[in-house]
Amino acid sequence: MTRIMIMIAAAVTLYGVDYKTFESKAMQRSPEILSAKLQSDIAVLEKDLALRYENPILEVEVGRYAPDDGKSEYGSRLGISQPFRVFGLQRDIKEYGENLVKFAKAGYKRDRAAFSATLRRKYTDYVLAVYEKRLLQEEIELAKRVEAIAKERYESGGGTKASLMQASVEKISAKNRLLEYEREVTSRYFGLLNLAGIPEQIELEAAFLYRVDSISVKRASSPDIETAKAKEALLFSKAKTKSRRVESYTVTGEIENEPEQSIGRIGVSLELPLFNRTNQEYRIAEIKARQAALQRERLQISQRTRLASLTRQLGILKQRYDALHSQLDKEEQLLTLFEEGYKMARSSLLDLIKTKNSLIETRRQLLETLYLANIYQIEIDYLKGKNDE
Repeated sequence: MTRIMIMIAAAVTLYGVDYKTFESKAMQRSPEILSAKLQSDIAVLEKDLALRYENPILEVEVGRYAPDDGKSEYGSRLGISQPFRVFGLQRDIKEYGENLVKFAKAGYKRDRAAFSATLRRKYTDYVLAVYEKRLLQEEIELAKRVEAIAKERYESGGGTKASLMQASVEKISAKNRLLEYEREVTSRYFGLLNLAGIPEQIELEAAFLYRVDSISVKRASSPDIETAKAKEALLFSKAKTKSRRVESYTVTGEIENEPEQSIGRIGVSLELPLFNRTNQEYRIAEIKARQAALQRERLQISQRTRLASLTRQLGILKQRYDALHSQLDKEEQLLTLFEEGYKMARSSLLDLIKTKNSLIETRRQLLETLYLANIYQIEIDYLKGKNDE
């Protein structure tokens, strides 16, 4: 247990920039996040566009009056018309515009949270590779110890050349695998930079974001659910704007000057909904809104179930992590005993190598358990709406 903690601490100190600083920088520079912010800005303009009235129409005419038996004269007509929405429609359109903005902001928040969760998963993959490389370096050091003991016994006449060669092969095998781990660390590092949209290389600290721990289940309120609620409200408000058979009327006024008289007129015109009614448009909009409500309800059930599952699995991982720590302590003690026993010809090289490999495997399982717990916790935070805090 002590060695694994020393190993993790040593891996952390090899790097500089902490993850919070790295994520903050990525949030400011990511093209995906900047694009989502622009979409939110577009929604504000679309709200203003929906509320905008049509411009008035101005009509100007000049007429020539030419009687058959007289001198021709000129007249003129000036007319203006302005469309108006029926009472209450402007209020409904305003509500629709406000929900449009809320939906866009919820989508932006969801995109930020999803990007954060993806970035944290990629970072956790990178951290695991760094720790596994460090673990392999520890394995090489153990293999060197075993080789040194085998060499000492061989030179003193108590061991065989085959045993020495077997110990050397263990060391060489570990060194060859180290090259693959170095490649994997490099691959994951540059993949992380690519996702973050950061072109320059930075010294990045490698440390798991969470400890292995169990948490209580709370109601899921993920960005997905918030976006689904906003979409539902948007579609219901859109349906309200389609609920009227007549949506607007036009007020007209005109002044007409003729040679012998002047005429003033004012009137109102509106559509008669005899054939082209809005019943179908309203029903389609209402059905879409009800579909959105059902989708939101299904999403809530799904994510609540997923949250409960992840929480229970996280609790099991904690138990496994504690059990592996206890096993590791015993294996470290056993390795020391076999090292001393092999020096004194009381144990075999096979027992020593087997114990060494078992100890390394237990450390690897500890890392995998810690990694999996972090992956679960990242998803739990997303489901609770905590990723973008």
